[in-house]
Amino acid sequence: MFKMMIVDDEPLLRLALHQMIPWHDFNIQIVCEANDGAEAISFLRQHGDIDVVITDIKMPKMSGIDLLRECNASEICKPPVWIILSANSDYEIVRHTFLLGALDYIVKTELDEEHLIRVVTKAIQTLKLKSTQRISHVEANEWGRTKTEQYISKLIHINPEVEKFEYDQLTARICESIGEVNQVAAVMCIKRQTEPWMSDTKKGSIVAQTIQTVLHSMSIPFLYDRQDADNYVLFLTLPEERSWSASRYKIQFAFQLIKTRIEQYMNMKVSIGVSDTANSRKDWRRLYDQAKQLAAKIYFEGFGRIFYPEHAHVEQDSTKLTAQKEEIKRIIVDFIRFFSLEDKLAWEHKLEQIMKIIVRNKGSDPLVTKEVLADFIWGIGTFLYQKGLRWDELDCKISYPFEAIENSQTLEDTLIWLRQICHSIYSATHESRNTRDEPNSLPVLKAKQLVDSHYRENINLSFICEMVGVSESYLSKQFSKEVGCTFVQYVTNHRIEESKRLLRMNMKISDICEQIGYLNPEHFSRVFKKATGYSPRAYRGKFREIV
Repeated sequence: MFKMMIVDDEPLLRLALHQMIPWHDFNIQIVCEANDGAEAISFLRQHGDIDVVITDIKMPKMSGIDLLRECNASEICKPPVWIILSANSDYEIVRHTFLLGALDYIVKTELDEEHLIRVVTKAIQTLKLKSTQRISHVEANEWGRTKTEQYISKLIHINPEVEKFEYDQLTARICESIGEVNQVAAVMCIKRQTEPWMSDTKKGSIVAQTIQTVLHSMSIPFLYDRQDADNYVLFLTLPEERSWSASRYKIQFAFQLIKTRIEQYMNMKVSIGVSDTANSRKDWRRLYDQAKQLAAKIYFEGFGRIFYPEHAHVEQDSTKLTAQKEEIKRIIVDFIRFFSLEDKLAWEHKLEQIMKIIVRNKGSDPLVTKEVLADFIWGIGTFLYQKGLRWDELDCKISYPFEAIENSQTLEDTLIWLRQICHSIYSATHESRNTRDEPNSLPVLKAKQLVDSHYRENINLSFICEMVGVSESYLSKQFSKEVGCTFVQYVTNHRIEESKRLLRMNMKISDICEQIGYLNPEHFSRVFKKATGYSPRAYRGKFREIV
């Protein structure tokens, strides 16, 4: 999904842009707002992952033109697609913004749904074109790898028994490049960040440079394959070492140095699975499979370690494993029963039981654990659908829970996520309904009273929070929980009901706008139609027909 920022010093205009079109239908998410260019550039410097910026021209502190100029000069933020807003259609301003890289220009008085959709569609097409060009560029350069290094990627994805001829060719090419004395394979994993602070391209570049610097300095022949932003495969040899202990010491030193430098440079935890040694080109796939299996221990043991063959777990007895799975399934049934009965203490206790059994199962294949977790998600998902809800309607905003389990790097992260999911479902199916009948908390009660008295004025959440004495994030969350709708929806409902009364009194639409706190008649008309299904004029005509 593409990320968008709105930059304008008028809160009402930012609100209007939020509501004007269904952004999710265009695969766009509005992730932040800024009052001026200075605030916007600060956010871009910190995050740098914004795809589209809609910005006003004239703003305090830093104008839209200065914002474009500053971003063009900055090397730390990727260039987003720029859409310019202005109160006038001055040709010189338009020309200037286009020279600075703006995609399109909208005069505020001409800002309607149809025009905005046309400009947004153009922006999406531009973003997709950029993405295609970027992918082509990456594929062409293969992250700086030579053609020989790409053989690893092919080798680890074929079946040596079935595709023997191709396997022999690949291993021969690899050995031609790095030899086959004291062969070692390694799988390196970097802990994924929940809020990435650097691009995958930059991350890959730092990792590659670190690997190359360390191994070249130690005269270790190597090849590597970057599977994705977080996972790397290394093949290397130690032709100068003649004993197992000397080879092991050099390998340990090299991988510890790589791990330490990546953690220092990138502030990201690293774990590595390292195979034993071999001296035959036919062993490359076996060495890789061993390193991959050791790296899989990250799921149970967490990041920050280097795993060697002696750390391999002993295979569990299949009978014991089956018994554990059946035990978990029985508890899941009880969990869902208590979940349905709104017995919070009981289902939380059952959830902890399930998690303890899974943690006790450490050392087994992560795929087995993920199968159990998938069964659990299937069960609570069925309960969720019976309540008429979907995954993406929860507070956690997840669309594909099974994919989340599959892609989770550690069991610890998965269990934390699972707790959040369960509490989110419980809140959506029980608490949100029950709390609406309970008395409002004092901050929410004061906020409602202020809105009831001042909704005809130019009020917003910031103003109400100052009057009530709480933070915006707290009041926004608590208001939705207690009232059953957002703060903006509550204000809008008041204004729409008042506008209906005034329309029945035959008041002019422009006068009604001023009366209920809307500065722009076009914006009022859009909000009114979205809420009632009629334009203000059509609603008035409908009322006259009834009368």
